Amino acid sequence: MIVSGAQILRGVNWGHKLASGGTDATDCKPSAQFESEFKFMATYAQAVKIYSCGECLAGPQALKYGKQFGLKIFVGMTADPQWFDGDFGVFKTMQQDYGLDNVLGITIGSEDLYRSDNPNINAASIENQIKQVQAYLKGLGYGIPVTHVDAIGATDPRWGNIRAVQDIYMYNYFPFWMGTPVQGALPATIGAYNDIKANYAQGKPTWIGEVGWPTGGYNVNQAMATENDAGVYFRDFVCWANANNIPYFYYEAFDEPWKNPAVGQTGPIEANFGIYYYNNSAKSFSNSVQCNGATAVTPNPQPTNTPVKSSTTATPTPTTAQTNNGNSASTGNSNTGNSNTGAANTGTGNSGNTGNTPTPSSNTPTPTSNNTPTPTPTSQSGNNNGNSGNSGNSGNDNGGQGGVNRPQNSAGTLALGFATIAAVALLI
Repeated sequence: MIVSGAQILRGVNWGHKLASGGTDATDCKPSAQFESEFKFMATYAQAVKIYSCGECLAGPQALKYGKQFGLKIFVGMTADPQWFDGDFGVFKTMQQDYGLDNVLGITIGSEDLYRSDNPNINAASIENQIKQVQAYLKGLGYGIPVTHVDAIGATDPRWGNIRAVQDIYMYNYFPFWMGTPVQGALPATIGAYNDIKANYAQGKPTWIGEVGWPTGGYNVNQAMATENDAGVYFRDFVCWANANNIPYFYYEAFDEPWKNPAVGQTGPIEANFGIYYYNNSAKSFSNSVQCNGATAVTPNPQPTNTPVKSSTTATPTPTTAQTNNGNSASTGNSNTGNSNTGAANTGTGNSGNTGNTPTPSSNTPTPTSNNTPTPTPTSQSGNNNGNSGNSGNSGNDNGGQGGVNRPQNSAGTLALGFATIAAVALLI
């Protein structure tokens, strides 16, 4: 990617599955592919977020190649109590073998509360897991933030006490899933970020865990799954986020072909969120980010009471995207947070998505306590009862690594919580 120092990506999400893989934990990219992809990502990003420690031994390899090529790593662990100890055990081995100097943070689970499809996972279990990891890190003298990423509303009682013990606020945001046209996508993104930071972060660092736009699949209302629109949003978001020092992980580094059809109805879209194709070849927007004076002016936060997916998937003829140079969309003018935020398309958080949001299968294979990757596919229920405001998240975290669907926002927007380490926000 041709980027100046100011435009190098703060972070990208990365998947460890083969193109021909599936939900089985053995469908892993070989070590040589790990190495080559981390070497490549280091040319355009500062950090990489992964979704498992033990599955495919993604954690140890990410730490190894991250150190080799100068990348920070945001580590993922499963929140399923059946497999958490195994993932945590692999993490401890990672610390012994490589140290944690290039670990940027740790997330325990991903959208588990939203899915509510695993009776073993709840607020109390996640809170306990966060505290375990925090205590371990504190004992070693590390100030690494630990968090849980979810997509339920900020006032949803399912949060329990999680947000009080987490170290940072991190959330996923996908205006595409809200059916927002690309011309209004950045203003919607800015409005959501400002709302979360002002109203829900409690003074803690606010991170965007996943954000992106697909280049193929099918359209969602006015959101077009095309390379043209993906390129517009990619440039607009990166220019705005970099100019304003927003910590983020763009979704995602490479396409993941295995997700179609493995993750179900949303698979055709989920397979195509990569900045690059699976084989590392460039898409039409991959190799340059030109920011012509991205503005630091942001709009006032506006509530986005928006379901992530409509139960009907309209597929209008793709329109020609109005490209902009990182100015108009970044300034957040009169459209920001209003008609173009996606709220106008969704109304109360129920219209077009009354209680049944189709979601991909949440196959979450994770390691056993002896560090042996073991598949533990779980069925994905897709019940989104229009929670007080879903913010627009993508349909599948990184499949197999957490197979996460992302709808949502809270009463005011998507909000997620975590407990403090303000300096960490400056690390990327």
